[in-house]
Amino acid sequence: MACALLTTIAVASVIRLGDGGPDRPYFVGEGSQEQPSPDTSSPVGGQYATDPVALAGSVDQELMSKGASLPVDVVVAGELRTSTGGSISLAVIGAVAKAYRSARGWLVVGSRAGGASLWFVAEGGQPQPLLTGVDGLALAPDGLRVAWRAAAKLYLGTVTAGRVETIGEAASEADGVPVGFVGTGVLVASADDRYAVWWPHLNTYVPTWRHLPSGVYGALPDGRTLLAQTPGGSPAQPCLAKLDATAGLAVRAQTCDIPLNPGAVGWLSPDGKWLIAEGAVDAAVLVDLTDAFGDRRPALNAGPGPYGPAAWLDARTVVHAGPGHELVCLHLDRLAEGKRDALERIPVPGAVASEPVLVVPRLVG
Repeated sequence: MACALLTTIAVASVIRLGDGGPDRPYFVGEGSQEQPSPDTSSPVGGQYATDPVALAGSVDQELMSKGASLPVDVVVAGELRTSTGGSISLAVIGAVAKAYRSARGWLVVGSRAGGASLWFVAEGGQPQPLLTGVDGLALAPDGLRVAWRAAAKLYLGTVTAGRVETIGEAASEADGVPVGFVGTGVLVASADDRYAVWWPHLNTYVPTWRHLPSGVYGALPDGRTLLAQTPGGSPAQPCLAKLDATAGLAVRAQTCDIPLNPGAVGWLSPDGKWLIAEGAVDAAVLVDLTDAFGDRRPALNAGPGPYGPAAWLDARTVVHAGPGHELVCLHLDRLAEGKRDALERIPVPGAVASEPVLVVPRLVG
């Protein structure tokens, strides 16, 4: 079945660690939650207005017709373009770092010189600010929670009734910015590649920092495990590790012979079974995480990329931006079985040469 014809509701992808603004890492995990319409209330602490390794398998690329509809919403040329053919201008937001579809509209993360921002966009409406001028922010997988840093404090808020309501805060080191969620915890990253977890339900925040120079892929569905790169035998060959967020990011499992490019660029499937990661420049590998830390088959060639955010149409089908102005759709079951039609290329009409195509995941299950 062609990717563009799939009708399964998409879930949000787990993405490389930067909703925190320029040069910040980020990830958002899979989850579901509808979003209400916004109002203009103001929350506390924010304002509104290696050499390539030979891999098993090969991938044929099927180029779909230029008239094919897109399987996901995308941001191109300063506009949000929907899979149903609609278009909404995002010019008021400035540079768009991320966008997510919810049941009642879209949540859009912007980045300007004044800081990061969070906006709500309703069908047929104008973007409305929820948070502006913060140092960095991260959305939770459920779409209901947002964490941000402002004025040397960390904040946790809920997105309800169209506004952000603060429900927790803690003093923070000057450069510790929320970059993602793991269960009820907030993953915080510093500018010098240190990571810690803030548990807002605890009365105090005393971070236990861990240096992870190559970054974090994201959180597994168990609510406590992060998948990350850890240093290997050489800078060109990092290891893949499971870290326990409840124990100071201690390593619980590690493997060092998967061909990964330094830098945790990639996505986790919603069920935590698959990792699609950068295996070489402009090349992706598919790793079965059920086997990755024991006896296993080699990582499989997963075509070009990974590029930018990705949207999971289901637990086995993912769409991401490809080279040029196109989308890449991967069918992981077919890829794992060695089928040559596992990858499709889908042109994106109207894209401009100077701007990348930004895929819009959904936060609705």
